[in-house]
Amino acid sequence: MPTLALSFIIKADLINPCLTFMAKPKHTQAHLSRTVPKNQSEFFKKRTRDSMEYYMGAKLIEVGVNPKNTIYRWTSEIKGDQEVITVSAYWGESRQRLEPGE
Repeated sequence: MPTLALSFIIKADLINPCLTFMAKPKHTQAHLSRTVPKNQSEFFKKRTRDSMEYYMGAKLIEVGVNPKNTIYRWTSEIKGDQEVITVSAYWGESRQRLEPGE
């Protein structure tokens, strides 16, 4: 069973010297980009995308997010002779905002 870690911001109030604890908002999306040569073969681009998806899934597991409950989106942008490939993962509230538009 995954453990739950809470992060708190400690804010010192100069007028009232007591400490205030505010819970940090939870992240509900992550993005990972890689740059490859534009003229690289589709085989190598697909291999890059597959390794990025594997790495993203491993990182999601690390932070306690089930990768199977996640929506993935890919974008590709040409910049000169390079192609920037980005995978985005959405879960929780971000996933709920995406789903009605599908």
